Amino acid sequence: MGIYFDMNIYNRIFDDQSQLRIRFESMAISILFELVEKGNYILAWSFILEYENNRNPFVDRRLHIKSVATLCKEII
Repeated sequence: MGIYFDMNIYNRIFDDQSQLRIRFESMAISILFELVEKGNYILAWSFILEYENNRNPFVDRRLHIKSVATLCKEII
């Protein structure tokens, strides 16, 4: 099955993890990325995600998301 994440999913781990809801969402997203790495899902990337990520003013976040984008096997 193919899945597409909006940029907020890629950025969630950088949000304030002291809030329980955000921490749970981050954990769920990490599990989904693990499943993608194992081949259970095919992750899609798009030019919009590329555009949004390139506009991210935080270099460390931008680079992290760029490295995670290498998991994407499909481009839309």
